Amino acid sequence: MQPKLKKRKSITKLTDAKTVSNNGASKYCLLTQGSDEQGIPEAKLYKADIIQTMGGGAQVVFNDVETLKQDSPLGGSPVKNRIQAYNNEVKAHRGSPEDIQSKCYGIQGGYTPTSRK
Repeated sequence: MQPKLKKRKSITKLTDAKTVSNNGASKYCLLTQGSDEQGIPEAKLYKADIIQTMGGGAQVVFNDVETLKQDSPLGGSPVKNRIQAYNNEVKAHRGSPEDIQSKCYGIQGGYTPTSRK
């Protein structure tokens, strides 16, 4: 999950502020990667503008955050989806005890042995 940026200069660790201020860059992007509460991988892009200061330095003004998440196209595991669908179906068909008693009926049959001759 890496963004496609044209004419970029990648820096793994920013140790000197002159790398930002002296190269004439006008845009800045900070990338962080991790996982959210459900364990889904996500990347956050913090976008910023670089403004040159009168003293020869630079000021970075953050103005946008973009969150990229990677999720399964099926929306989860098939077993989990079946269990959830079954639970939803059971909840939909569940009624009061009177409703259930009116739907139930019993058939009693007796067995009468026949004699063989």
